[in-house]
Amino acid sequence: MKNSLKLIGILIVGFGLCVGLFFLLATIFVQSMYVRGVASLFILAVILIAQFFTRKNLQLMIIVTFIAVIWGTFLDGWGNDLYNKPLEWLFSSQGKLLIGQYVYNYAPGEFSIINNLTLIKADGSEQSVSVFFLYLYRFFQYLIQYMISGHLIHYLWKRFFQKQEPLIIYTRDDNDPTLLKAVVADLSNQNPQKKE
Repeated sequence: MKNSLKLIGILIVGFGLCVGLFFLLATIFVQSMYVRGVASLFILAVILIAQFFTRKNLQLMIIVTFIAVIWGTFLDGWGNDLYNKPLEWLFSSQGKLLIGQYVYNYAPGEFSIINNLTLIKADGSEQSVSVFFLYLYRFFQYLIQYMISGHLIHYLWKRFFQKQEPLIIYTRDDNDPTLLKAVVADLSNQNPQKKE
């Protein structure tokens, strides 16, 4: 009876935490449309957690990372000041680049988000820049950023936390070619020891 009550209590608390987490994430996502940089941090945190949980399988991590790149490209077209600096430097010879995001609430519960790139030239004239360029820039930015973070997590996990299996090398015996000798390679000091 105690085990059943304990299990029910754990399920209720777990369900409550899941519902609370869902509303927290929904609030963060809705607010990210109005506050620059919140979506970037939210997406980065989700991707780092996903990469950490897929760290043992590099192929799965690459698939998760590629899905995250597509997801991040379209959810965070607005970016933040740090992510937008290279884009501003790219256009700095022609003028000042303004990145805007407009949220139109045209019905209760329905909205559309429009990103806008405007280049303000030295003479004060404005020129519209294709939003396709912004999404292409975001795609490659997130691809490079998430691939570096994924490979770094994978490398650090393998290097410091994963137990290394001994390397066993089989060699032929000089006296009897049909007999194999097993040698365990000691990778720490590079001196192989014979296995008995």
